[in-house]
Amino acid sequence: MPEQAKHTDGPWGLSENGFGIYGRHGEGGRLLANADLDECHGHTHDIEWDGRRISLYHYHATWEYPYTLGCFRGRAQRLGGSTAKPSPKPAPKPRPVP
Repeated sequence: MPEQAKHTDGPWGLSENGFGIYGRHGEGGRLLANADLDECHGHTHDIEWDGRRISLYHYHATWEYPYTLGCFRGRAQRLGGSTAKPSPKPAPKPRPVP
């Protein structure tokens, strides 16, 4: 992978809308600032995602407010047919710390 295409930190996680959240460094390891990102604190370029290189929108953290996400990009869609099954055991009750 070319050096200028590498993110040195990330992904840190996923936002609620499914886009990746990366660290404070962008392509080539350059420290990012708000001026490098859009109003939602993201941008689009080639990244490694799920084992392949694709051009994809993603968010970044910076040292400037709003620090991570400023808003959500895109439109959420409801997907039907969840296959998630509830756990048969109830969650344990919290115990006080002595």
